[in-house]
Amino acid sequence: LPPTTLSLLGESPSTRAREAPFDAWLGSLREGYCAPTRDNSGDCTGGDKGSMRLSAEAAWSFRSSAAECARRCLDCERCRYISFSVGFRDCSWFHACDLEALNKP
Repeated sequence: LPPTTLSLLGESPSTRAREAPFDAWLGSLREGYCAPTRDNSGDCTGGDKGSMRLSAEAAWSFRSSAAECARRCLDCERCRYISFSVGFRDCSWFHACDLEALNKP
C-alpha cells in the first residue's frame, strides 16, 4: 500500500474509548491539524504540544498509524488531541485545539 500524506486530527480516544469502538472513532476524524510541531519534541507532563515519529510498521496503513498514535497519546499525560500522517510517519499531540479552525495539510 502506498503511504498517504493526509494529516488527520481527532479528539484522543482516551476520553472516548469507553463510549465508542475504535472504528467509530476513526470515522469521527477531521482533516487538518492544530499547529505545526517539531520532530520528536514535546513534554508530556507540562507541554502544550509535541511530535513522535511513527515506526515504519505503524505507518504502513491509515488504521495502524491511527492506532499507534492513539496508544502513544494514552501514555502522554497532556495529550488530548492527535494529528497523524502516514506519509510523514508523524504522530503529533496537542493539549488544546480549536476544531473549528484547523490548519489544512
